[in-house]
Amino acid sequence: GNGSMRDALSLMDRLLATGEDPLTFALLERMLGLPDRQRVVQLAEALADGNVADTLVQSDALIRRGISQDQLILTLIDHLRQLMLLAACGDKTDLVDLDETFRKQLVEQARRFDVPALIHAMAMLENVSRWSRASSAPRALLDAALARLAKGGVDAILADLGLPDSEGLSTFEKLQRAAPRPPVIVLS
Repeated sequence: GNGSMRDALSLMDRLLATGEDPLTFALLERMLGLPDRQRVVQLAEALADGNVADTLVQSDALIRRGISQDQLILTLIDHLRQLMLLAACGDKTDLVDLDETFRKQLVEQARRFDVPALIHAMAMLENVSRWSRASSAPRALLDAALARLAKGGVDAILADLGLPDSEGLSTFEKLQRAAPRPPVIVLS
């Protein structure tokens, strides 16, 4: 309705009143109390690195800057969604609306994740958001989820070499190349 246009005009007036030239996205983030997007990028980098300690430090830094846990979760889900779209649709996709510099940065970051892992992370964070509302320890749920996501979700791979689409030992070798960290348990 009309309130949305009035809100936009009010925000534009506030931005212009700052006297800053040029008006930047960072200024808008500060005025709206949004999380620093570079800090969110660093959090996603820590997840990609599998660095649990840095993941927890980065999320704590965002919360200490005054954003709520819910806002952190929503912001991280949105960031992971952008990475998923870039990973799935390519760096030229119109499904993400980013300035060119930030797009290049996220394209590089998206290469560090695979689409299923991003989908899993978004679903897990959505569940944390829901569960946190009824929890007496919502921060513990967030920290546990972020630690789990940073650690990685695959503890072992079960491969049945007797399946019709299996190519015997070459299936095992492909799995080892694609996922060298988790152990592969082979059935024959």
